[in-house]
Amino acid sequence: MPLDLATTGELVTTTWTMLAPLIPVIARKAAETTGEESVKRLWAFVSGRMRQDAAAERAVEKLLKTPENADRAATFRTALEDLIEDDASFAAELKALLTEIGSTTTLENRSINIQGNASNNIMVSGKAGNISQTNK
Repeated sequence: MPLDLATTGELVTTTWTMLAPLIPVIARKAAETTGEESVKRLWAFVSGRMRQDAAAERAVEKLLKTPENADRAATFRTALEDLIEDDASFAAELKALLTEIGSTTTLENRSINIQGNASNNIMVSGKAGNISQTNK
């Protein structure tokens, strides 16, 4: 089922859902060892664009210094949302990349399954237990 990413919020939610499990690995500068090429591509694309904007670059750097900090994660998501809203070309490329990557990605014994509208049906499972969210 192709992803339906129609709004800024859906782009942010889908991007964050795919990147969040890897942020601690990226922070340890070990992203290349994840074995998940699609998420590496997503991180390279998103962080590369964010590093072109001073405020967004600060959000990336602060998140990488303390990846477990929920406030840093929220700041990162807000900076990403601002870039998506302000740069239609970036938003279109991000949407295309997320669609190309597909609806299911596996990360270090974790699975992310996104079906349809990403903000309404997300399931993440892995070593730390299962988390399931369904809002229909």
